[in-house]
Amino acid sequence: LDIEIAAAVDKGIACLPAVRWRSVPDAVRAAESRRLDRLLRAWLDIERARPPFAVAAVEARRDLLLGGIALRMRVDRIDALGDGGLAIIDYKTGALDQPAQWFDDRPRASQLGTYTLAQRATEPRLAVRAVVHAELRTASIAASGLTADRTAWPGLTHVAAAGPFADWRSLESWWEAHLSALAAELAAGAATVTPRLKPSPCRNCGLQALCRIDSVRFEEPEDNEAG
Repeated sequence: LDIEIAAAVDKGIACLPAVRWRSVPDAVRAAESRRLDRLLRAWLDIERARPPFAVAAVEARRDLLLGGIALRMRVDRIDALGDGGLAIIDYKTGALDQPAQWFDDRPRASQLGTYTLAQRATEPRLAVRAVVHAELRTASIAASGLTADRTAWPGLTHVAAAGPFADWRSLESWWEAHLSALAAELAAGAATVTPRLKPSPCRNCGLQALCRIDSVRFEEPEDNEAG
């Protein structure tokens, strides 16, 4: 295991441009290697607790026609579960929304929903039984997501506890309806100023100079009182 982890760390670091690494002190490069080593070991501890599975695909190409828009995607990882069905895994290096937060009117964590619909369209005979965000941060290593049943991935949130869903089929129907509506808005050129209220995306946006949100947010109400 030590040999495999070391090889994976070296392979990952080798993907970075050489010109970038030449400007980085040796101490920083060594620290980055140690950080990646710790991340891998912590994630493998999570993987060891799972029932049997096999990695079926990495960076899998999946296409989907959604609300009039053709999407071409690459899914980080698809696992074949030992007792049948699939788990879809999306690696994340930032903080995550928890599953109970995914199902606002304007959906959050929509990637996993889109991947699930695309996988169903590609291989309808293989049921998706779990969708997972793999959180890979120094401050937090965790698997967060939904499972159709307790045996697919123990420790994940069961679908019935995450939203108004009786089962996995109703979850996929919710995703199809809401994500199709968002895609249809894009296809129709809808451009209303309606960012999500909480958490506000404005905190992380660098395009304020091009955005109209302030003109809407601070618009003075009309004074209808007689002078």
